[in-house]
Amino acid sequence: MSLRYARQRSPTLISSDFGTFEGYNVPDNSLPFTLANITTDYGEDDATIIFQHSNGAKAILLLHPERTVRFFIDNGKRLSTSKKFRDAFPVELIVVPTLSPLEAEEIIVRAETVQRNRGTRLAARNFRNIWLAEDQETFDLFKIRVERAWPGIKLQRPEWDTTSPPTVKMFFEEKRITREIQWAGFGFQVWLQIHTHMIRGGPDSILVIDEPDIYLHPDLQHRLYHDIKEQFSQYFVATHATEIINEADTHEIVVINPSNATGRRIRNDADYDLMLNYIGSAENADFAKISKVKKVIFVEGNDARILRRIAKANGLEYLAIEQKSPIFKLGGFSQWRRAEHTVWAFKELLEISIQTKCMFDRDYRCGDETSAFIKRMSEAGVECFVLSRKEIENYLLEPRAIAKATNTQLNRKPGKVGAIQAEEVEQIISKIAAGHRNYVSAQIASNAARFARENRSAKDDTVVITEALDAFETDWASIEGKIALCPGKEVLSKVLVELKTQFGASVSLAAICGELRAGILADDLLETLSELNEFVSR
Repeated sequence: MSLRYARQRSPTLISSDFGTFEGYNVPDNSLPFTLANITTDYGEDDATIIFQHSNGAKAILLLHPERTVRFFIDNGKRLSTSKKFRDAFPVELIVVPTLSPLEAEEIIVRAETVQRNRGTRLAARNFRNIWLAEDQETFDLFKIRVERAWPGIKLQRPEWDTTSPPTVKMFFEEKRITREIQWAGFGFQVWLQIHTHMIRGGPDSILVIDEPDIYLHPDLQHRLYHDIKEQFSQYFVATHATEIINEADTHEIVVINPSNATGRRIRNDADYDLMLNYIGSAENADFAKISKVKKVIFVEGNDARILRRIAKANGLEYLAIEQKSPIFKLGGFSQWRRAEHTVWAFKELLEISIQTKCMFDRDYRCGDETSAFIKRMSEAGVECFVLSRKEIENYLLEPRAIAKATNTQLNRKPGKVGAIQAEEVEQIISKIAAGHRNYVSAQIASNAARFARENRSAKDDTVVITEALDAFETDWASIEGKIALCPGKEVLSKVLVELKTQFGASVSLAAICGELRAGILADDLLETLSELNEFVSR
Protein backbone atom coordinates (compact mmCIF):
# COMPACT_ATOMS: atom_id res chain seq x y z
CA MET A 1 0.00 0.00 0.00
CA SER A 2 2.90 2.34 0.69
CA LEU A 3 4.34 1.67 -2.78
CA ARG A 4 0.93 2.32 -4.31
CA TYR A 5 0.61 5.56 -2.35
CA ALA A 6 4.03 6.64 -3.61
CA ARG A 7 3.07 6.20 -7.28
CA GLN A 8 0.86 9.28 -7.34
CA ARG A 9 2.81 11.75 -5.19
CA SER A 10 6.23 13.34 -5.00
CA PRO A 11 8.33 12.41 -1.94
CA THR A 12 9.15 14.84 0.88
CA LEU A 13 11.94 14.84 3.45
CA ILE A 14 11.42 12.28 6.23
CA SER A 15 13.40 12.33 9.49
CA SER A 16 14.09 9.12 11.38
CA ASP A 17 16.69 7.37 13.52
CA PHE A 18 18.10 6.06 10.22
CA GLY A 19 18.71 9.62 9.02
CA THR A 20 16.84 12.01 6.70
CA PHE A 21 15.56 10.69 3.37
CA GLU A 22 13.00 11.53 0.70
CA GLY A 23 9.90 9.53 1.43
CA TYR A 24 6.26 9.60 2.44
CA ASN A 25 4.04 10.05 5.47
CA VAL A 26 1.40 7.45 4.66
CA PRO A 27 -2.07 8.30 6.11
CA ASP A 28 -3.95 5.64 8.09
CA ASN A 29 -6.78 5.52 5.55
CA SER A 30 -4.32 4.22 2.91
CA LEU A 31 -3.46 1.16 5.01
CA PRO A 32 -5.39 -2.14 4.83
CA PHE A 33 -5.02 -2.74 8.59
CA THR A 34 -5.25 -0.93 11.92
CA LEU A 35 -2.12 0.27 13.68
CA ALA A 36 -3.57 -0.17 17.19
CA ASN A 37 -1.56 -3.33 17.98
CA ILE A 38 1.38 -2.82 15.66
CA THR A 39 4.13 -2.46 18.30
CA THR A 40 5.31 -5.13 20.73
CA ASP A 41 3.51 -4.78 24.08
CA TYR A 42 2.46 -1.23 23.08
CA GLY A 43 6.06 0.02 23.38
CA GLU A 44 7.32 3.44 22.38
CA ASP A 45 9.69 2.21 19.67
CA ASP A 46 8.48 2.01 16.08
CA ALA A 47 7.79 -1.35 14.51
CA THR A 48 10.42 -1.38 11.76
CA ILE A 49 10.17 -3.33 8.52
CA ILE A 50 13.16 -3.31 6.16
CA PHE A 51 13.15 -4.80 2.66
CA GLN A 52 16.44 -5.03 0.77
CA HIS A 53 16.40 -5.18 -3.00
CA SER A 54 19.00 -7.11 -5.00
CA ASN A 55 20.18 -3.71 -6.30
CA GLY A 56 21.21 -2.78 -2.73
CA ALA A 57 18.38 -0.34 -2.02
CA LYS A 58 16.51 -0.64 1.28
CA ALA A 59 12.81 0.17 1.62
CA ILE A 60 12.05 1.08 5.24
CA LEU A 61 8.67 1.29 6.96
CA LEU A 62 8.30 2.78 10.45
CA LEU A 63 4.95 2.04 12.11
CA HIS A 64 3.49 3.18 15.43
CA PRO A 65 -0.14 3.52 16.62
CA GLU A 66 0.39 7.15 17.70
CA ARG A 67 2.36 8.36 14.67
CA THR A 68 1.87 8.53 10.93
CA VAL A 69 3.52 5.69 9.03
CA ARG A 70 6.83 6.78 7.51
CA PHE A 71 8.07 5.15 4.33
CA PHE A 72 11.39 5.88 2.62
CA ILE A 73 14.14 4.29 0.54
CA ASP A 74 17.83 4.31 1.36
CA ASN A 75 20.01 3.80 -1.71
CA GLY A 76 22.55 6.58 -1.19
CA LYS A 77 20.93 8.86 -3.79
CA ARG A 78 18.47 11.77 -3.91
CA LEU A 79 14.99 10.58 -4.84
CA SER A 80 13.25 13.88 -5.50
CA THR A 81 10.48 12.63 -7.79
CA SER A 82 7.93 9.84 -7.66
CA LYS A 83 9.54 8.18 -10.71
CA LYS A 84 13.02 8.19 -9.15
CA PHE A 85 11.52 6.77 -5.96
CA ARG A 86 9.80 3.92 -7.81
CA ASP A 87 12.83 3.19 -9.99
CA ALA A 88 15.04 2.92 -6.89
CA PHE A 89 12.97 -0.02 -5.63
CA PRO A 90 11.44 -1.70 -8.72
CA VAL A 91 9.16 -4.34 -7.26
CA GLU A 92 5.50 -5.22 -7.48
CA LEU A 93 3.97 -6.70 -4.35
CA ILE A 94 0.90 -8.90 -4.68
CA VAL A 95 -0.61 -9.05 -1.19
CA VAL A 96 -3.52 -11.45 -0.74
CA PRO A 97 -5.80 -9.72 1.79
CA THR A 98 -8.08 -11.32 4.36
CA LEU A 99 -10.57 -13.55 2.53
CA SER A 100 -14.27 -13.75 3.32
CA PRO A 101 -17.43 -15.40 1.92
CA LEU A 102 -18.69 -13.94 -1.35
CA GLU A 103 -21.76 -11.70 -1.31
CA ALA A 104 -25.09 -13.40 -1.97
CA GLU A 105 -26.15 -10.40 -4.10
CA GLU A 106 -23.47 -8.28 -5.77
CA ILE A 107 -24.60 -4.94 -7.16
CA ILE A 108 -22.90 -3.54 -10.26
CA VAL A 109 -20.34 -0.92 -9.20
CA ARG A 110 -18.24 1.64 -11.07
CA ALA A 111 -14.91 0.68 -12.64
CA GLU A 112 -12.97 2.98 -10.28
CA THR A 113 -14.54 1.22 -7.28
CA VAL A 114 -13.47 -2.17 -8.64
CA GLN A 115 -9.92 -0.92 -9.21
CA ARG A 116 -9.70 0.68 -5.76
CA ASN A 117 -10.93 -2.42 -3.92
CA ARG A 118 -9.27 -5.11 -6.03
CA GLY A 119 -6.19 -5.53 -3.84
CA THR A 120 -7.91 -5.03 -0.48
CA ARG A 121 -10.11 -7.04 1.89
CA LEU A 122 -13.11 -5.46 0.12
CA ALA A 123 -12.30 -7.45 -3.02
CA ALA A 124 -14.67 -10.24 -1.89
CA ARG A 125 -17.58 -7.78 -2.08
CA ASN A 126 -16.71 -6.93 -5.70
CA PHE A 127 -15.50 -10.37 -6.83
CA ARG A 128 -17.94 -10.78 -9.74
CA ASN A 129 -17.43 -7.14 -10.78
CA ILE A 130 -13.69 -7.76 -10.97
CA TRP A 131 -14.14 -10.54 -13.50
CA LEU A 132 -16.91 -8.74 -15.35
CA ALA A 133 -14.39 -5.98 -16.11
CA GLU A 134 -11.51 -8.30 -17.07
CA ASP A 135 -10.61 -9.15 -20.67
CA GLN A 136 -11.36 -12.58 -22.10
CA GLU A 137 -7.70 -13.66 -22.30
CA THR A 138 -7.12 -13.05 -18.58
CA PHE A 139 -10.37 -14.80 -17.66
CA ASP A 140 -9.43 -17.83 -19.78
CA LEU A 141 -6.11 -18.12 -17.89
CA PHE A 142 -7.95 -17.77 -14.57
CA LYS A 143 -10.46 -20.43 -15.66
CA ILE A 144 -7.64 -22.88 -16.50
CA ARG A 145 -5.95 -22.36 -13.14
CA VAL A 146 -9.19 -22.88 -11.22
CA GLU A 147 -10.46 -25.89 -13.14
CA ARG A 148 -7.20 -27.87 -13.02
CA ALA A 149 -7.57 -28.03 -9.22
CA TRP A 150 -11.29 -28.85 -9.33
CA PRO A 151 -11.90 -31.73 -11.80
CA GLY A 152 -15.42 -31.69 -13.19
CA ILE A 153 -15.91 -27.94 -12.61
CA LYS A 154 -16.52 -25.58 -15.54
CA LEU A 155 -16.35 -21.90 -14.67
CA GLN A 156 -18.36 -19.30 -16.59
CA ARG A 157 -17.81 -15.59 -17.12
CA PRO A 158 -19.93 -13.22 -14.99
CA GLU A 159 -23.07 -11.81 -16.54
CA TRP A 160 -25.45 -8.92 -15.96
CA ASP A 161 -28.74 -9.48 -14.16
CA THR A 162 -31.15 -6.72 -15.18
CA THR A 163 -32.92 -6.55 -11.85
CA SER A 164 -33.26 -3.26 -10.03
CA PRO A 165 -30.74 -2.34 -8.87
CA PRO A 166 -28.71 -4.25 -11.50
CA THR A 167 -26.58 -7.10 -10.15
CA VAL A 168 -23.91 -9.38 -11.54
CA LYS A 169 -24.00 -13.18 -11.38
CA MET A 170 -21.27 -15.75 -11.90
CA PHE A 171 -21.98 -19.45 -12.44
CA PHE A 172 -20.10 -22.73 -12.56
CA GLU A 173 -21.18 -26.11 -13.88
CA GLU A 174 -20.65 -29.35 -11.96
CA LYS A 175 -22.05 -32.70 -13.07
CA ARG A 176 -24.12 -30.83 -15.67
CA ILE A 177 -25.79 -28.78 -12.94
CA THR A 178 -25.29 -25.01 -13.06
CA ARG A 179 -24.89 -23.16 -9.78
CA GLU A 180 -24.10 -19.60 -8.72
CA ILE A 181 -20.66 -19.38 -7.09
CA GLN A 182 -22.16 -18.18 -3.80
CA TRP A 183 -23.80 -21.61 -3.49
CA ALA A 184 -20.39 -23.31 -3.52
CA GLY A 185 -18.52 -24.24 -0.36
CA PHE A 186 -16.17 -21.74 1.23
CA GLY A 187 -13.13 -23.75 0.09
CA PHE A 188 -14.06 -23.16 -3.57
CA GLN A 189 -14.83 -19.50 -2.88
CA VAL A 190 -11.42 -19.08 -1.22
CA TRP A 191 -9.71 -20.79 -4.17
CA LEU A 192 -11.41 -18.38 -6.58
CA GLN A 193 -10.33 -15.37 -4.51
CA ILE A 194 -6.71 -16.49 -4.02
CA HIS A 195 -6.22 -17.00 -7.76
CA THR A 196 -7.94 -13.70 -8.52
CA HIS A 197 -5.27 -11.96 -6.46
CA MET A 198 -2.46 -14.14 -7.80
CA ILE A 199 -3.30 -13.46 -11.42
CA ARG A 200 -2.29 -9.81 -10.92
CA GLY A 201 1.34 -10.89 -10.57
CA GLY A 202 4.03 -12.41 -12.71
CA PRO A 203 7.58 -13.81 -12.39
CA ASP A 204 8.95 -10.42 -11.29
CA SER A 205 6.24 -9.89 -8.65
CA ILE A 206 6.49 -10.83 -4.98
CA LEU A 207 3.51 -12.66 -3.48
CA VAL A 208 2.56 -12.26 0.17
CA ILE A 209 -0.15 -14.56 1.54
CA ASP A 210 -1.12 -15.35 5.14
CA GLU A 211 -2.48 -18.74 6.26
CA PRO A 212 -3.93 -19.76 2.86
CA ASP A 213 -4.45 -23.31 4.12
CA ILE A 214 -7.16 -22.58 6.70
CA TYR A 215 -10.09 -23.42 4.42
CA LEU A 216 -8.31 -25.67 1.93
CA HIS A 217 -8.26 -29.46 1.72
CA PRO A 218 -4.71 -30.95 1.93
CA ASP A 219 -4.76 -31.76 -1.80
CA LEU A 220 -5.51 -28.10 -2.54
CA GLN A 221 -2.74 -27.00 -0.18
CA HIS A 222 -0.30 -29.02 -2.31
CA ARG A 223 -1.77 -27.59 -5.49
CA LEU A 224 -1.58 -24.01 -4.18
CA TYR A 225 2.11 -24.30 -3.25
CA HIS A 226 2.99 -25.51 -6.74
CA ASP A 227 0.76 -22.86 -8.39
CA ILE A 228 2.59 -20.17 -6.39
CA LYS A 229 6.02 -21.61 -7.22
CA GLU A 230 5.11 -21.87 -10.89
CA GLN A 231 4.01 -18.22 -11.12
CA PHE A 232 6.28 -16.29 -8.72
CA SER A 233 10.07 -16.19 -8.33
CA GLN A 234 9.74 -14.91 -4.75
CA TYR A 235 6.91 -15.41 -2.28
CA PHE A 236 6.12 -15.17 1.41
CA VAL A 237 3.63 -17.74 2.68
CA ALA A 238 2.80 -17.70 6.39
CA THR A 239 1.51 -21.15 7.35
CA HIS A 240 1.37 -23.86 9.99
CA ALA A 241 0.32 -26.51 7.45
CA THR A 242 2.72 -29.44 7.22
CA GLU A 243 1.19 -30.23 3.83
CA ILE A 244 2.68 -27.01 2.44
CA ILE A 245 5.90 -27.12 4.48
CA ASN A 246 6.67 -30.68 3.37
CA GLU A 247 6.42 -29.57 -0.26
CA ALA A 248 8.81 -26.63 0.21
CA ASP A 249 12.55 -26.94 -0.25
CA THR A 250 14.44 -26.75 3.06
CA HIS A 251 16.17 -23.46 2.24
CA GLU A 252 12.77 -21.83 1.62
CA ILE A 253 11.58 -22.36 5.20
CA VAL A 254 11.96 -19.74 7.94
CA VAL A 255 10.63 -20.49 11.43
CA ILE A 256 9.03 -17.47 13.12
CA ASN A 257 8.80 -17.79 16.91
CA PRO A 258 7.38 -14.86 18.95
CA SER A 259 10.02 -15.46 21.65
CA ASN A 260 12.86 -14.78 19.17
CA ALA A 261 13.91 -11.39 17.82
CA THR A 262 14.52 -12.80 14.33
CA GLY A 263 13.28 -15.66 12.19
CA ARG A 264 15.36 -18.81 11.91
CA ARG A 265 16.15 -20.32 8.53
CA ILE A 266 16.11 -24.11 8.25
CA ARG A 267 19.67 -25.29 7.57
CA ASN A 268 19.54 -29.07 7.93
CA ASP A 269 17.34 -32.07 8.67
CA ALA A 270 17.63 -31.57 12.44
CA ASP A 271 16.25 -28.03 12.10
CA TYR A 272 13.46 -29.39 9.91
CA ASP A 273 12.49 -31.94 12.56
CA LEU A 274 12.51 -29.26 15.27
CA MET A 275 10.24 -27.15 13.12
CA LEU A 276 7.76 -29.99 12.69
CA ASN A 277 7.76 -30.53 16.46
CA TYR A 278 7.10 -26.82 16.95
CA ILE A 279 4.07 -26.68 14.63
CA GLY A 280 2.84 -30.20 15.43
CA SER A 281 4.08 -33.49 14.00
CA ALA A 282 2.46 -34.98 10.92
CA GLU A 283 2.70 -38.53 12.28
CA ASN A 284 -1.03 -38.80 13.09
CA ALA A 285 -1.90 -37.56 9.62
CA ASP A 286 0.44 -40.16 8.13
CA PHE A 287 -1.28 -42.96 10.06
CA ALA A 288 -4.62 -41.73 8.76
CA LYS A 289 -3.30 -41.89 5.19
CA ILE A 290 -1.96 -45.42 5.73
CA SER A 291 -5.34 -46.52 7.08
CA LYS A 292 -6.96 -45.19 3.94
CA VAL A 293 -4.65 -46.56 1.23
CA LYS A 294 -3.41 -49.59 3.26
CA LYS A 295 0.12 -49.20 1.92
CA VAL A 296 3.27 -47.52 3.17
CA ILE A 297 6.75 -46.85 1.83
CA PHE A 298 9.69 -46.65 4.24
CA VAL A 299 12.72 -44.54 3.35
CA GLU A 300 15.76 -43.16 5.13
CA GLY A 301 15.85 -39.63 6.55
CA ASN A 302 13.93 -36.97 4.64
CA ASP A 303 14.29 -38.75 1.30
CA ALA A 304 10.53 -38.50 0.75
CA ARG A 305 10.64 -34.87 -0.37
CA ILE A 306 13.29 -35.59 -3.00
CA LEU A 307 11.53 -38.75 -4.20
CA ARG A 308 8.21 -36.95 -4.61
CA ARG A 309 9.79 -34.15 -6.61
CA ILE A 310 11.56 -36.55 -8.95
CA ALA A 311 8.35 -38.59 -9.25
CA LYS A 312 6.43 -35.46 -10.24
CA ALA A 313 9.01 -34.57 -12.89
CA ASN A 314 8.53 -38.02 -14.41
CA GLY A 315 4.74 -38.11 -14.32
CA LEU A 316 4.55 -40.71 -11.51
CA GLU A 317 1.41 -39.13 -10.11
CA TYR A 318 0.64 -41.57 -7.28
CA LEU A 319 4.12 -41.39 -5.79
CA ALA A 320 4.22 -37.60 -6.24
CA ILE A 321 1.10 -36.96 -4.13
CA GLU A 322 1.42 -37.40 -0.38
CA GLN A 323 -2.21 -38.42 0.14
CA LYS A 324 -1.81 -41.33 -2.29
CA SER A 325 1.54 -42.65 -1.07
CA PRO A 326 2.24 -42.50 2.68
CA ILE A 327 5.99 -42.46 3.30
CA PHE A 328 7.55 -43.11 6.72
CA LYS A 329 11.07 -42.31 7.79
CA LEU A 330 13.45 -45.06 8.89
CA GLY A 331 16.89 -44.65 10.40
CA GLY A 332 18.72 -46.96 7.99
CA PHE A 333 19.50 -50.69 7.66
CA SER A 334 19.57 -51.11 11.43
CA GLN A 335 15.99 -49.81 11.75
CA TRP A 336 14.43 -52.16 9.24
CA ARG A 337 12.38 -53.90 11.93
CA ARG A 338 10.36 -50.72 12.37
CA ALA A 339 8.70 -51.56 9.05
CA GLU A 340 7.92 -55.07 10.31
CA HIS A 341 6.54 -53.66 13.58
CA THR A 342 4.33 -51.17 11.76
CA VAL A 343 2.74 -53.94 9.71
CA TRP A 344 2.15 -55.95 12.90
CA ALA A 345 0.62 -52.98 14.75
CA PHE A 346 -1.87 -52.18 12.01
CA LYS A 347 -2.91 -55.81 11.69
CA GLU A 348 -3.11 -56.75 15.38
CA LEU A 349 -4.21 -53.46 16.96
CA LEU A 350 -6.23 -51.78 14.23
CA GLU A 351 -7.26 -54.92 12.30
CA ILE A 352 -6.00 -53.39 9.07
CA SER A 353 -3.75 -55.35 6.72
CA ILE A 354 -1.21 -53.11 5.01
CA GLN A 355 1.50 -53.69 2.42
CA THR A 356 4.97 -52.18 2.67
CA LYS A 357 8.02 -51.51 0.56
CA CYS A 358 11.31 -50.09 1.82
CA MET A 359 14.05 -48.14 0.12
CA PHE A 360 17.50 -47.88 1.70
CA ASP A 361 20.69 -45.99 0.95
CA ARG A 362 23.60 -48.18 -0.06
CA ASP A 363 26.11 -46.16 1.99
CA TYR A 364 29.53 -47.90 1.73
CA ARG A 365 28.32 -51.49 1.85
CA CYS A 366 29.71 -54.01 -0.60
CA GLY A 367 27.55 -55.86 -3.12
CA ASP A 368 27.59 -59.10 -1.09
CA GLU A 369 26.32 -57.32 2.03
CA THR A 370 23.57 -55.59 0.06
CA SER A 371 22.41 -58.89 -1.48
CA ALA A 372 22.43 -60.62 1.90
CA PHE A 373 20.39 -57.80 3.42
CA ILE A 374 17.75 -57.89 0.68
CA LYS A 375 17.47 -61.68 1.11
CA ARG A 376 17.10 -61.38 4.90
CA MET A 377 14.38 -58.72 4.47
CA SER A 378 12.53 -60.88 1.97
CA GLU A 379 12.57 -63.83 4.37
CA ALA A 380 11.05 -61.54 7.01
CA GLY A 381 8.24 -60.62 4.61
CA VAL A 382 9.50 -57.09 3.86
CA GLU A 383 10.27 -56.21 0.25
CA CYS A 384 13.00 -53.60 -0.18
CA PHE A 385 15.11 -51.71 -2.68
CA VAL A 386 18.71 -50.67 -2.01
CA LEU A 387 20.05 -47.75 -4.02
CA SER A 388 23.04 -48.50 -6.24
CA ARG A 389 24.56 -45.14 -5.25
CA LYS A 390 25.71 -44.03 -1.82
CA GLU A 391 22.49 -42.08 -0.98
CA ILE A 392 19.58 -40.35 -2.68
CA GLU A 393 21.48 -37.05 -3.09
CA ASN A 394 24.02 -38.84 -5.31
CA TYR A 395 21.28 -39.09 -7.94
CA LEU A 396 21.00 -35.29 -7.90
CA LEU A 397 24.68 -35.02 -8.88
CA GLU A 398 23.73 -35.18 -12.56
CA PRO A 399 25.71 -32.55 -14.54
CA ARG A 400 23.04 -32.05 -17.20
CA ALA A 401 20.25 -31.55 -14.65
CA ILE A 402 22.34 -29.16 -12.55
CA ALA A 403 23.38 -27.18 -15.65
CA LYS A 404 19.75 -26.82 -16.79
CA ALA A 405 18.59 -25.73 -13.33
CA THR A 406 21.47 -23.24 -13.10
CA ASN A 407 20.77 -21.71 -16.50
CA THR A 408 17.07 -21.37 -15.67
CA GLN A 409 18.02 -19.44 -12.56
CA LEU A 410 20.51 -17.23 -14.44
CA ASN A 411 17.98 -16.43 -17.16
CA ARG A 412 15.66 -14.91 -14.55
CA LYS A 413 18.20 -12.21 -13.75
CA PRO A 414 18.03 -8.97 -15.76
CA GLY A 415 20.66 -8.84 -18.49
CA LYS A 416 22.01 -12.31 -17.75
CA VAL A 417 21.82 -15.35 -20.00
CA GLY A 418 22.53 -18.82 -18.71
CA ALA A 419 25.70 -20.21 -20.24
CA ILE A 420 27.01 -22.95 -17.97
CA GLN A 421 27.63 -26.29 -19.69
CA ALA A 422 27.20 -29.78 -18.26
CA GLU A 423 30.94 -30.34 -18.76
CA GLU A 424 31.70 -27.44 -16.41
CA VAL A 425 29.42 -28.90 -13.77
CA GLU A 426 31.11 -32.26 -14.22
CA GLN A 427 34.48 -30.65 -13.55
CA ILE A 428 33.17 -28.97 -10.40
CA ILE A 429 31.77 -32.28 -9.12
CA SER A 430 34.99 -34.14 -9.92
CA LYS A 431 37.14 -31.55 -8.15
CA ILE A 432 34.98 -31.54 -5.01
CA ALA A 433 34.64 -35.34 -4.95
CA ALA A 434 38.44 -35.66 -5.15
CA GLY A 435 38.69 -34.12 -1.71
CA HIS A 436 36.73 -37.06 -0.29
CA ARG A 437 38.69 -39.80 -2.06
CA ASN A 438 40.65 -41.09 0.93
CA TYR A 439 37.60 -41.06 3.21
CA VAL A 440 35.48 -43.00 0.71
CA SER A 441 38.16 -45.63 0.07
CA ALA A 442 38.69 -46.11 3.82
CA GLN A 443 34.95 -46.54 4.41
CA ILE A 444 34.61 -49.07 1.61
CA ALA A 445 37.59 -51.09 2.83
CA SER A 446 36.53 -51.11 6.49
CA ASN A 447 32.94 -52.10 5.66
CA ALA A 448 34.12 -54.93 3.43
CA ALA A 449 36.38 -56.23 6.24
CA ARG A 450 33.60 -55.93 8.83
CA PHE A 451 31.12 -57.86 6.67
CA ALA A 452 33.70 -60.57 5.96
CA ARG A 453 34.40 -61.04 9.69
CA GLU A 454 30.69 -61.08 10.59
CA ASN A 455 30.17 -63.86 8.05
CA ARG A 456 33.34 -65.72 9.07
CA SER A 457 34.90 -65.44 5.63
CA ALA A 458 37.90 -67.69 4.95
CA LYS A 459 39.71 -64.71 3.43
CA ASP A 460 42.26 -62.81 5.45
CA ASP A 461 41.42 -59.15 6.22
CA THR A 462 44.34 -58.06 4.05
CA VAL A 463 42.94 -59.90 1.04
CA VAL A 464 39.42 -58.53 1.61
CA ILE A 465 40.69 -54.96 1.95
CA THR A 466 42.96 -55.26 -1.09
CA GLU A 467 40.10 -56.57 -3.26
CA ALA A 468 37.80 -53.81 -2.02
CA LEU A 469 40.38 -51.10 -2.77
CA ASP A 470 41.10 -52.51 -6.22
CA ALA A 471 37.38 -52.39 -7.04
CA PHE A 472 37.21 -48.85 -5.65
CA GLU A 473 40.10 -47.67 -7.86
CA THR A 474 38.35 -49.04 -10.95
CA ASP A 475 35.04 -47.33 -10.10
CA TRP A 476 36.58 -44.03 -8.96
CA ALA A 477 38.46 -43.62 -12.24
CA SER A 478 35.26 -42.46 -14.01
CA ILE A 479 33.04 -39.48 -13.22
CA GLU A 480 30.11 -41.89 -12.96
CA GLY A 481 31.98 -43.82 -10.26
CA LYS A 482 32.82 -40.66 -8.32
CA ILE A 483 29.18 -39.54 -8.46
CA ALA A 484 27.97 -42.95 -7.24
CA LEU A 485 30.45 -43.33 -4.37
CA CYS A 486 31.08 -39.85 -2.97
CA PRO A 487 29.18 -38.56 0.11
CA GLY A 488 26.23 -37.16 -1.85
CA LYS A 489 24.77 -34.68 0.64
CA GLU A 490 28.11 -33.06 1.35
CA VAL A 491 29.34 -32.93 -2.24
CA LEU A 492 26.03 -31.61 -3.54
CA SER A 493 26.03 -28.88 -0.91
CA LYS A 494 29.53 -27.81 -1.94
CA VAL A 495 28.58 -27.89 -5.62
CA LEU A 496 25.67 -25.51 -4.98
CA VAL A 497 27.97 -23.16 -3.04
CA GLU A 498 30.44 -23.22 -5.95
CA LEU A 499 27.68 -22.39 -8.44
CA LYS A 500 26.68 -19.45 -6.28
CA THR A 501 30.28 -18.25 -6.01
CA GLN A 502 31.23 -18.68 -9.67
CA PHE A 503 27.99 -17.83 -11.45
CA GLY A 504 25.82 -16.04 -8.86
CA ALA A 505 23.11 -18.70 -9.20
CA SER A 506 21.18 -19.92 -6.15
CA VAL A 507 20.11 -23.37 -7.32
CA SER A 508 17.68 -25.34 -5.16
CA LEU A 509 17.30 -29.10 -4.78
CA ALA A 510 13.73 -28.74 -6.04
CA ALA A 511 14.98 -27.13 -9.27
CA ILE A 512 17.46 -29.96 -9.86
CA CYS A 513 14.78 -32.58 -9.14
CA GLY A 514 12.56 -30.90 -11.71
CA GLU A 515 15.21 -31.54 -14.39
CA LEU A 516 15.75 -35.22 -13.49
CA ARG A 517 13.56 -36.68 -16.19
CA ALA A 518 13.96 -39.87 -18.20
CA GLY A 519 17.15 -39.66 -20.22
CA ILE A 520 18.92 -37.71 -17.46
CA LEU A 521 17.74 -39.51 -14.32
CA ALA A 522 19.68 -42.72 -13.63
CA ASP A 523 17.81 -45.72 -15.04
CA ASP A 524 17.98 -47.71 -11.80
CA LEU A 525 16.29 -44.98 -9.76
CA LEU A 526 13.64 -44.35 -12.41
CA GLU A 527 12.88 -48.08 -12.44
CA THR A 528 12.64 -48.16 -8.63
CA LEU A 529 10.35 -45.13 -8.50
CA SER A 530 8.17 -46.58 -11.25
CA GLU A 531 7.78 -49.78 -9.24
CA LEU A 532 6.88 -47.79 -6.11
CA ASN A 533 4.36 -45.75 -8.11
CA GLU A 534 2.81 -48.95 -9.44
CA PHE A 535 2.75 -50.36 -5.89
CA VAL A 536 0.72 -47.45 -4.43
CA SER A 537 -1.54 -47.19 -7.50
CA ARG A 538 -2.94 -50.71 -7.17
